[in-house]
Amino acid sequence: MLEGDPPLSNYEPYEAAKSVAEGHRPIFRAKGYLSELR
Repeated sequence: MLEGDPPLSNYEPYEAAKSVAEGHRPIFRAKGYLSELR
């Protein structure tokens, strides 16, 4: 499990889903993030 801030925590759930559906990938700010997860 990744630790850090939830990537879409500043969005309402519907807005977050709509933004991802439009092709905007969330930015993960996490400790111990491995580049191979991209």
